[in-house]
Amino acid sequence: KLVIAFPFSGRYVPPEWALSIAGWKFPHNTSCDLIAIKGVKRDLARNMLVRKAIAMGAEYLLFLDDDTAPPNNALNALMAFLDTADDDVAVCGGIIATKDDPVEPCVFKAPYQGPFWRWKFGEIFQCWGIGTGCMMIRVSCLKQIAEPWFKDIPSQAEMDDSVKNLASEIGPGDPFCVGDDIYLCNKLAQAGFKVYAHGGILPVHWDQHGKGYVLPYDSYPLKDVPADQLWYSGQIKPSHA
Repeated sequence: KLVIAFPFSGRYVPPEWALSIAGWKFPHNTSCDLIAIKGVKRDLARNMLVRKAIAMGAEYLLFLDDDTAPPNNALNALMAFLDTADDDVAVCGGIIATKDDPVEPCVFKAPYQGPFWRWKFGEIFQCWGIGTGCMMIRVSCLKQIAEPWFKDIPSQAEMDDSVKNLASEIGPGDPFCVGDDIYLCNKLAQAGFKVYAHGGILPVHWDQHGKGYVLPYDSYPLKDVPADQLWYSGQIKPSHA
């Protein structure tokens, strides 16, 4: 039913990450396997893990990055949504904050429109792109698009046909960069599949110095939510928009 994939980068893994996984709740009557790769370039690792999940006959594949600590209900919530969604819904992912100051949500409604903020805690909504750090994918959709499913494109020189639609407004000498998460989401959209974001699954994004990043407590998605109702209350000090 479910394969959970860890593309370990080889970097420091915070203890809070391990503790969050130890506290996971698993859906009832659900077979679940864990697979991992360490020290392989990110996009290549993800493609290898997809191929393994397909070979295992998985219905769903959850990618979890080694700096991303999700709430303990993440598996249940993401799988429940995909189980009750139409077959053309390929992805449901948690919304991760960037490791920046100020932070931004890694969810996008359209190309070149910046991060999308206009959602409320708990809301599940369709988007154009979302970060891969806590992303559940319907494997049957991946089987209907050509490899590679994931690809980091750092420049126009390395662009392929899958992202030419994104480069239509870019001049010949302009910077162009597409991460493997947007590469997948864009490729799914071109094939007619849908991507959703889960505004109730808000992982903590940990950096290499032990600092956790979450959306500002007074930002639009969270401003009506008491801080002590957020799963990471007590771990992360409130920040401001």
